[in-house]
Amino acid sequence: MRRIIDESALGGESRIEVITTASKIPRKVGAEYVKAFDYLNAKNVGVLNIENREIANSADTLKRLQEANVVMFTGGDQLRLTSI
Repeated sequence: MRRIIDESALGGESRIEVITTASKIPRKVGAEYVKAFDYLNAKNVGVLNIENREIANSADTLKRLQEANVVMFTGGDQLRLTSI
């Protein structure tokens, strides 16, 4: 995670979006990533809890992805990503 921050466009100021779709416990995983990034002094971190195609295709999701410097996918069941 340190390397992600170091190599991102704006370092600790970069907008990081974490996509938790593959996880069976997406909200818990998302919160843990926010805490971990905060510990590494990355303060501009959001979590996209994409639970269905409507959310995936929403204008808000698209806007957040377009504005992100980094998009990170968490681990889990990667088939969920292609299904959703």
